[in-house]
Amino acid sequence: MKRVTYNRFPSLLTQFFDDPFTKTVFNDNWTNDRRPAVNIQETDDSFELHLVAPGRDKTNFKVELNEGVLTIGYQVETVEATEDNAPKFLRKEYSLINFERRFNLDDNQIDADAIKATYTDGVLNVSLPKKEEAKVTPKLIEIG
Repeated sequence: MKRVTYNRFPSLLTQFFDDPFTKTVFNDNWTNDRRPAVNIQETDDSFELHLVAPGRDKTNFKVELNEGVLTIGYQVETVEATEDNAPKFLRKEYSLINFERRFNLDDNQIDADAIKATYTDGVLNVSLPKKEEAKVTPKLIEIG
């Protein structure tokens, strides 16, 4: 008699990822653009960039301003896998890839010496303070 074994562990994952609705929502097209999502917010005193990059090591980020272009990059060295050190994955749906994002800035509005960056809870926050003269205060002009 032939013994039949069932692979019970991945059944929930298989049910989820094989569902027609899930395939529509999580199709492979979203992986074509592997740059992290960015929100840009303007306040009275600054522009705030919030770049979503969970699971990263903050020491591998590079934030640089050069000739009006803000470059945010993440670079990590990869180790060549051999048979001895190659991990065995049952399923692999993500990896922490290197990336680079560039933003053109108006040098007349940004105080380059006061730019600050922090990485908290998987979000890289870059604060770009406005120059004093760039802050516009409303002024009522009287008509004579």
